[in-house]
Amino acid sequence: MPQLSPMLGAMVFMLSFLVLMILIMTFSWENKKNLLF
Repeated sequence: MPQLSPMLGAMVFMLSFLVLMILIMTFSWENKKNLLF
């Protein structure tokens, strides 16, 4: 089971990075929408 820990850490890092990217994209999209209207 020792080699499972780094994989779990990498998965958590990838998931958090994906969530961060989605949040940034949504935030920029909201800013564009506010600029349009």
